[in-house]
Amino acid sequence: MKDEMGTIKWLWFEFRRSPAGHILLSLLASPWTWVAIAGMWLGSKVGGWL
Repeated sequence: MKDEMGTIKWLWFEFRRSPAGHILLSLLASPWTWVAIAGMWLGSKVGGWL
């Protein structure tokens, strides 16, 4: 388990250093991204009920 956490931390560090990671992190920091995710999630839930 400790090794797993170390791997995750390393991946997270590498991810943050990469340009794609920076773009993704800035998207995650944007409230509109969460609004879109919530909308898609609700849409899939509602679509599942119909």
